[in-house]
Amino acid sequence: MSLHPATVERAAFAIYTQFICGGYPTRQMRDGNGRPATDLDGRPFMETPAEAAARRWLAAPELTRERFRNEAIAALEAA
Repeated sequence: MSLHPATVERAAFAIYTQFICGGYPTRQMRDGNGRPATDLDGRPFMETPAEAAARRWLAAPELTRERFRNEAIAALEAA
């Protein structure tokens, strides 16, 4: 079965997101000047788990992403 690369990439990212969900903390967001972003009351804006997963996926080494792609291919072919 031939799988579209975008389908494999989306499935790999979904598996990666579930893999790191709750395992890594999110971090405080920064404003355009690199300072910590806060609301009007001074409380920090924290990135969402989805934003943290996307940031970590893009920063992950290619070998790590390739492992998740292989797992996604196996899952899609088994479905």
